Amino acid sequence: MPATETATSKVKVWDPLVRTFHWSQVISFSVAWLSAEEWPDLHEICGHVAAGHDDVI
Repeated sequence: MPATETATSKVKVWDPLVRTFHWSQVISFSVAWLSAEEWPDLHEICGHVAAGHDDVI
């Protein structure tokens, strides 16, 4: 393979489903962290979502 061909090749590392899952984890953890002192109910819900529990509410 020529060097120019490998430099412009794109490789998909994560599909959209994996990206969505990872970003939802980041958001859930961040909201849980930020809401720990002020909003305990929101903190608990986000913690359950981040942990993947199905009994969120």
